[in-house]
Amino acid sequence: MGSNIYLVVLVLWMKQVYESPKTLSNLLAIGNLPIVFFGMFLGLLIDRYSKKKIILWSDFASGFVLLVAYLILRHVSLSLDAQYIVIAFLTFLLGATSCLFESASAAILPFLVEKKDLAQANALHMSTDRIGSVVAQMLGGFFFSLFGLLPVMLANGISFVFSAVSEALIEPIRLDQRSKEQSPFQDFKEGFQHIFSSKGLKEYTALSMILNFSVAFSWVTFPFYVEDYLGKNEIWFVYILALQSLGIIESLRIHLLLRNKKMQWGIIKTYTLDFVSLR
Repeated sequence: MGSNIYLVVLVLWMKQVYESPKTLSNLLAIGNLPIVFFGMFLGLLIDRYSKKKIILWSDFASGFVLLVAYLILRHVSLSLDAQYIVIAFLTFLLGATSCLFESASAAILPFLVEKKDLAQANALHMSTDRIGSVVAQMLGGFFFSLFGLLPVMLANGISFVFSAVSEALIEPIRLDQRSKEQSPFQDFKEGFQHIFSSKGLKEYTALSMILNFSVAFSWVTFPFYVEDYLGKNEIWFVYILALQSLGIIESLRIHLLLRNKKMQWGIIKTYTLDFVSLR
């Protein structure tokens, strides 16, 4: 939840300080570079190393770089351009640790619950994440108006460190097995073959690309649209983000209620396409 609060505060701060959609969009693009260039290789990494350690060290690294960036921005007198460079570098590193954390946390779930409970555990994991997003996005606007960027950056860094400490206490119910029996190239090849041999996975991949492409615009355009065209303050930007997350939570709830797999896939596609069309 701290990351979502920080992201909202960062976007609002960038809007206030730089007043440039291009500057904001460049920053958000920098944060997505790690997943663009290295995302397809994450599965290989996570399958070959301890998922628990990847989760733990990802959070610790996120906390460390946030605290270092806070100290630089707080105690070193920098121009706006220099501040942007520091934040851009920080955003890139957080993007790298975030994609590691998210991939490893999804992959470790089968080792934390019984097989029969896996579907509900996945849905619960996603729904709690979205509920946290709703709360965090609403708090983000409040914290920005009350504290500004640097205190939120400090709090987020500390929360990452505490999160890493708590994750060290997680004990999987089954052994976290790692696959090193064949070459990474062979694993990579088999992964692509599996995706392209499954109609459902191909559809899911295509829909995910469309959804992520459309969602990216909201973080750049909405802050300027809300204030410059609607004449509202930043809290309305937060409301829009919260409504977006509430819609996804509702789709997850319906998914849990439907037991037939074809119906489940159909409702996921329907909600995804509806969401994209509304954008």
